[in-house]
Amino acid sequence: MRKNFDVPLRDARGREVRDDKDNLVLLSDVAITALTEPMAGDEDLTGKEKFALSSLAIRIGEGGQAEQGGREYSKEELVTIKNRALKNVRILAYGRLCEVIDSDEQPGNANA
Repeated sequence: MRKNFDVPLRDARGREVRDDKDNLVLLSDVAITALTEPMAGDEDLTGKEKFALSSLAIRIGEGGQAEQGGREYSKEELVTIKNRALKNVRILAYGRLCEVIDSDEQPGNANA
């Protein structure tokens, strides 16, 4: 499934979110945080599982290839992102991330 996470995180009013240094926050930042922030149970992950999370975070960080409609991700990878985000990112960020993962039309790429 092609997904582009290189779109701005938007608040509940649809405004772009910026960090404390006035940098635009992207949904890729949210996804990377979801994959890499420690959470309960991570101490039981195998080296292979940690490597898979790290590799996925790096792929997301490399860019969404927006001109091609995003980067290709497996259904399992998208479920992993959602499951981790559910437990360790803010509610609105989780919702916006799910909009991209669950949608066939990518934000920022609409022709309408």
